[in-house]
Amino acid sequence: MEDLSREVKQLRGIGPRRAKALEKLGVRTLRDLLRCFPRRYEDRRAFRRVAELTDGESACVCAVIAQPPTLAHIRQGLELVKVRAADDSGILELTFFNQTWLKRELLAGETWVFYGRAEVQNHRFFMTNPALEREERR
Repeated sequence: MEDLSREVKQLRGIGPRRAKALEKLGVRTLRDLLRCFPRRYEDRRAFRRVAELTDGESACVCAVIAQPPTLAHIRQGLELVKVRAADDSGILELTFFNQTWLKRELLAGETWVFYGRAEVQNHRFFMTNPALEREERR
């Protein structure tokens, strides 16, 4: 059994940089680490339909890729992958920055789960850089 007064920098995998970052959070000992709770919790179990999204709200949406993604080279060092996904209630416009590999990965007709902050403008729904995973992995 570990001694709860043991310093975190003595733990395997905690180097000087990580120990310094933890100290900024007030974590110096194992006891401090056990009492350190996350600032927020993301519940990705509750799905929302596209039409139910609210501007500024973080939500989880299960949708089918409606069209093949497009890749745009904006300038050197900035590439955008844009794709439309849809469920039975509406269309969700997705934008990914500098994630070119998604152009090959997101295939039309596949179902994906997206989690991110929704934006609503003129009854159009958007997400920028959402977390994503294939539906069958859930």
